[in-house]
Amino acid sequence: MPTRGPVRADGGLGIPLPSLPRVTPQLAVPAALGCAALQLRAIAFHLFRPETDVASNAALLLLAAVVARGRPTAVPVPGRT
Repeated sequence: MPTRGPVRADGGLGIPLPSLPRVTPQLAVPAALGCAALQLRAIAFHLFRPETDVASNAALLLLAAVVARGRPTAVPVPGRT
């Protein structure tokens, strides 16, 4: 999987960066959903192999889900007007 590194970097930067200048804060939710999808695939990958340590992937999945759920409702960032 040669795209794993760029996807992680894009997701890691895509969650906080759109909200910082308040230009496009609505892009944080799709970035968090992409990170969650990446972690789901990572968990499946590790479980299909004889590796059982998926705690870090589960923690990152939980964090991405919290951001995806909480950004538009609990802690909305208003766009610049």
